[in-house]
Amino acid sequence: MKSSLRLQSVFAVLLIITFLVSVFVPLNVNTASAATVSINKKNATISQGDTLQLKISGTKSKVIWSTNNKKIATVTSTGKVYGVKSGTAFITAKLGNKSYTCRVLVAFPTLEKSQFTLKYNKKKQIIIRNLPKQFNENDIKWISDNPDVVFVDTKGNVTALAEGYANIRVVFGKTTLRCSIKVPVLNDQEKQEKQKEDQVKYQDFMSKLDYEHGEFNNKEVYIIKNNITSVKVDYQLEFYDLNDNLISVSTQGYMQLPKGKEKIIYIDKPEKDYKYYKFRYNNIRAMENSNTIEDISDKINVSTSELYDYRYTYYGNISDTVKLFDLVVNNQSNNRISFSADVIFYKDNKIVNIKNFMMNSLDVGTTIIKSSDLQLPFKIYSPEYDNYRVIYNIK
Repeated sequence: MKSSLRLQSVFAVLLIITFLVSVFVPLNVNTASAATVSINKKNATISQGDTLQLKISGTKSKVIWSTNNKKIATVTSTGKVYGVKSGTAFITAKLGNKSYTCRVLVAFPTLEKSQFTLKYNKKKQIIIRNLPKQFNENDIKWISDNPDVVFVDTKGNVTALAEGYANIRVVFGKTTLRCSIKVPVLNDQEKQEKQKEDQVKYQDFMSKLDYEHGEFNNKEVYIIKNNITSVKVDYQLEFYDLNDNLISVSTQGYMQLPKGKEKIIYIDKPEKDYKYYKFRYNNIRAMENSNTIEDISDKINVSTSELYDYRYTYYGNISDTVKLFDLVVNNQSNNRISFSADVIFYKDNKIVNIKNFMMNSLDVGTTIIKSSDLQLPFKIYSPEYDNYRVIYNIK
């Protein structure tokens, strides 16, 4: 009997202990699992074209990913987010009846500074923030609307060249960003510095130009090849007598000289006799957009046809026959172009004539520009020549 009561007492004590353990000791396995389920990011910023990997930790259950705006950001079945365009999207991970969300901002590309002041002769790089990953520096066009004041290179480095204002456009894809730059008024020391630098620049420019000279129709003719950088030039020709006195200065001319190209200029001779002449360059400055112009010269082929007899009438009733040739232009680019060409004729290595061919619009493919279509109702001047070459320009 006593043994039975003792067993009952022990059993009762065990029940009490079991009850107390169940009350005061938590079930660690289930509670711990529920507490550690989380998403690795609740807010994130990416650029257009960037990716972001979202993860759910604390569970091995299947996660279903979704986006509330596919036009802004998409998400894969593994939680990889892709920024489509600027804006905000909410990426949701669904796990059973619970959801975990990340707010994703796809940032619009901007410039670090939209305006600033830059002192004369100082340099600074314009920084693009949130540049979409599909673009690299070769896809970006940097354009200064006033390169005489602020010059910008192909990497966004700007240099202050003179006092004034300039707007820099940064173009990639369908996006255009703008930055306004002010160069304050130069002090006396800066003005002296600029004059010295301009003088060195002009002398350096003149020394690197290639000249070819000719005379006909009472004109001085120069074919100038620019081997430096694309520039705009204001120029004049100074004429000197036997005593080295300046006797005449031509009217000021203007020309654009793209790098690697040739330009023909014509200058009327003075009425006074002169011994020699020399160029005066009054202003040299960078060409706008020169670093953004696509060179398609390798896609344009220019040749000449065989000589043929061309019979024509001038002054109403005078007939004559001359030998002519036509220009054959093969445009292999994908665009219509504006085309002009000059044929330089030589006799004993001297320029004896220059003939111009021009087409305002030239289609893709082969076009023949006929000499006979360019003649005026006057006698055709056709000097003797033993050689010729063609200089052409395209836009």
